Amino acid sequence: MAIINFKITKPLEKKIIEAIKRQGFNSKAEFFRFAAMQFIEKNDSVVSDDDKLAYLTNELEKTLNAKLGNKKLPSLEKQISSIK
Repeated sequence: MAIINFKITKPLEKKIIEAIKRQGFNSKAEFFRFAAMQFIEKNDSVVSDDDKLAYLTNELEKTLNAKLGNKKLPSLEKQISSIK
């Protein structure tokens, strides 16, 4: 995951801290990740659907690799057999 550092003015920092408390964010990092995703989603012309799909697919792959390692998932039929 990339690390991004930047400075903000004191008045903006106060507004951000208030928004974090009011909206229940756990951290400034979570707030800025959410704000970035909101901006991207509202400006579809900035990021195409293919780019979004590629990003989400990559994130899913990383999560599954972290959780499962080299283990193989059971077949789809076996996974949903309890639903039938």
